[in-house]
Amino acid sequence: MKNCIVITNVDSFAGYAIAFEFLSKWNHSSSSKPVTEFRLLCHERQGLHELEKLGGKIFEVENFDDKKEIRAIMRGVFYVVLIPEYSTERVQEGEAIIDAAEKEGVDYMTMLSYLGIDKLEEKVTSTNKFENLNQYLELERKVADNFNCASYCIMQVPIFHQLFYYFGPMIDDKQQIALPTKEHKEWHSIDLGDLVSAVFNLSSSDSSEKNQTLFRFTGRHTITAEQMVKYASKGLEREDMTYNKIDPEEMYNYLSRIHGDNRFRERPNHSLFEGEDRSYLFPLGEYLNETCIHTLIEYWQLINTTEDTGRTSEDLDNALDGRESISLKQFFKDNKGQFQRLR
Repeated sequence: MKNCIVITNVDSFAGYAIAFEFLSKWNHSSSSKPVTEFRLLCHERQGLHELEKLGGKIFEVENFDDKKEIRAIMRGVFYVVLIPEYSTERVQEGEAIIDAAEKEGVDYMTMLSYLGIDKLEEKVTSTNKFENLNQYLELERKVADNFNCASYCIMQVPIFHQLFYYFGPMIDDKQQIALPTKEHKEWHSIDLGDLVSAVFNLSSSDSSEKNQTLFRFTGRHTITAEQMVKYASKGLEREDMTYNKIDPEEMYNYLSRIHGDNRFRERPNHSLFEGEDRSYLFPLGEYLNETCIHTLIEYWQLINTTEDTGRTSEDLDNALDGRESISLKQFFKDNKGQFQRLR
């Protein structure tokens, strides 16, 4: 009998949060269900002790080319949450997971991807080939090729509200938020807590409805950089904040510095105020490796070139069981104390 769930890339921002949500809730959601074993894949197990405390089994995978090892991990697994790696071998590692899952008869696979990459090939130019985002598109197609339409789904997501914690030092130093995105271009941001709730709810649902193969998780309304700064200024009670469009190199240099910033070395022990983010939704500096930064910059550049990142969907709200998704405006208001901690 299959009684295991695999979640990949748990040493990433979204991967850690999704694993934490599943471990906290899955085996407590129904007393009639048999206990599920969670196998959590990562490159580096350091910092994952909380997931182990919750009962997760950590698999530190050094070589995704070892098909025997990957197939052994997939044995007895009924569900895989594939979160592509932020590594230079993203496609090969993703394909290894998909192939092993298919060969071991995994019942269902969910893959996380980026919002609006459907028509990415039309946006490729000689100066911007969107290499990282194209890899997500390649893996989306691989999942669809290997699993039938009743046995997989792709969840496309934009950036998370919590990404703006990384801009706390910039807000404090310069009274501004700077991104490589046009000021009036419309885009989406969603709350990471909403995402993990949506993934959990859809994964644990016993619905007999026809399988939905693509979910586009967006906010209820689009935002612009100009609006984002207004929300931050009001929510954080920081007057005269401004927006600055910067070039990709400047963005890379800033996020590279944040990678080693001591303020992002550990998660906060607890929320200081009611309504604040839970600690597992706080981003660590170590998540910002070179590939992650390049992927984020590509996504901001994609926002500049397409309308597909600005289209609104009800998929996220529908997956939250009647609760409204958290807006960026509300995020800044609720987490003023978290930003103050970053000073």
